[in-house]
Amino acid sequence: MTKNGIATPGKVQPFPLTWLWVLLPGIVLLWAPFRLTVPVWLAPNSQVIFQAWIPLVVAFLCWSRRSEWRETAAELVELFPDPRDPRRSGNLVLVLLGGLGLLFGLVASIPAVSMFCLCLMVCGGCYALAGPFLLRVVLSPLLFLFLMVPFPSGLLQNLTLRFQMTGAAMLGGALELLATKNRVLFTDVTMQGSGYTLQVTPSLSGLGTFFFAVVGTLAYVIWRRSSFGRGLVALIIAGFVSCVVSLLRLLTLGLIANGNRSVAEICVKIPALPAILLIWGLTWFFTRRLLSPRNKVQPEVDA
Repeated sequence: MTKNGIATPGKVQPFPLTWLWVLLPGIVLLWAPFRLTVPVWLAPNSQVIFQAWIPLVVAFLCWSRRSEWRETAAELVELFPDPRDPRRSGNLVLVLLGGLGLLFGLVASIPAVSMFCLCLMVCGGCYALAGPFLLRVVLSPLLFLFLMVPFPSGLLQNLTLRFQMTGAAMLGGALELLATKNRVLFTDVTMQGSGYTLQVTPSLSGLGTFFFAVVGTLAYVIWRRSSFGRGLVALIIAGFVSCVVSLLRLLTLGLIANGNRSVAEICVKIPALPAILLIWGLTWFFTRRLLSPRNKVQPEVDA
């Protein structure tokens, strides 16, 4: 509130509606990076489709900290009544740098640069409006937002190919242990009994499920506010469980292909969603005690 044009100390200033007309073109401009990255997310056999869910996850993580945000904001109003105090608001340096980088990424049509600069602008906007103390409340969810930046295409293709070749080699070895003769060639596993060739395609490589498992576990770690060490152990467990489930999925397909080729062709088309849900369930089972919320130390009161 204002009185005679002077801000009243201790009051939260209302958001001026006239700024909406200034922000509307900026909101339209911020959609441009998604126009470049959405085709990458929704491409056939995309391994990074998990990035499409990052904004919703970040919104949930920030919403889960709303009570801490309100308490911190109330404390700041009491400690620093002047709304222009630098501890209650920041500057627009990150927003300006992100805006310049965003324009460059859009002109050059580089999805990674444009999306990175968009995330930088979001963090800078929160810093400019809320200040450094309130930014700490939602810092980890905002850093999680940078996982939405697309990976370099060359790196992603190399990782996918390595996962395919590793999966084919491990599948061939597992089938040999089960007395099922086969021949492994690059990403193809040929069953000598039925003559069926099971190709470890990008959708069967396990890289997409690995990303879903690790990123989903990281979001769970941030939500539970676990320590760095426990979070790292949880991520390792999630990656290991993902690799084991992906191998069991390939092994099941290989055994089915050795017995019935028509059923195997149907099973290959089953999406990876059941495997992802199984990985998340097993990861939660193994880490539910590890990621339990840390007990807050109560201050000692002298009698």
